[in-house]
Amino acid sequence: MHTILPTGPETAREHFDFYFLDAVPDAQEAAAVAFFRDTLRPEDVALCESVQRGLRSRAYSDGRLIDDAEGSALSERNIHLFHGLVLEALGAG
Repeated sequence: MHTILPTGPETAREHFDFYFLDAVPDAQEAAAVAFFRDTLRPEDVALCESVQRGLRSRAYSDGRLIDDAEGSALSERNIHLFHGLVLEALGAG
């Protein structure tokens, strides 16, 4: 389990719990932990730091999704469309 707890306006503490059937992880389990530690976690940290920098920029405006008027790859219009379709399928739209 991976938990991130805010400790201040620009800081957080991470906590990791890994559970295995045996007291010592086998080679596949150890490789999965190493992949998380060496690849996934650094990518997530870099993404979060980038988002936080963006939120502090003058270009940021409120909203959960990016709506690029030109519909470029930066736009999240398709995410909005998908959420709307899910709501409609659930009878809530």
